[in-house]
Formats: sequence, C-alpha cells, structure tokens
Amino acid sequence: MYYELNPNHQKPFKKTKVSSIDNDTMILIEYKDRGWCNSGVKHCECPSEYKDTIDNSLYKMRGTDVVTICDRCNSFVHTDMSD
Repeated sequence: MYYELNPNHQKPFKKTKVSSIDNDTMILIEYKDRGWCNSGVKHCECPSEYKDTIDNSLYKMRGTDVVTICDRCNSFVHTDMSD
C-alpha cells in the first residue's frame, strides 16, 4: 500500500511564535519539547482552547506522531498513536 508523504512532517518538530512586549519590541518564543507523552498522561492543565493538534507522522494519516501544542504553556508533547 502506498501513502503520500505528509508535508507537515518535521524531524525534529519545532515551534516558535513572535510576541510583542510593547509597540517597539518583538520577541521570538521557542516552544519547549516535553517529549513523548503516552498512557493517558496529561500534557498540562490548560483549557482545550489553548491547544492544537498536528499529525506529524512521516506517512499521512498513519498517526505515529501526533503533536499536541499548548499556546499558553509554550510547549508541546508527542503521542505515539500506532499499535
């Protein structure tokens, strides 16, 4: 079976954002990689409206590396969704 490569796949996955301190100052915030989070362990206690999920699998729709990003904590975790 053939699967298309997922264009979202990055190894290693990295995330940054630009934030403004005041009208003249902008800073680049690098998100912290908290590693692999399996067996029902929670990423953080932040509400779901701050979180986003990206399929970072090498093969599209295979779900082997799902990344959960929290914009409030500025961090992310990986979850292995494979069997």
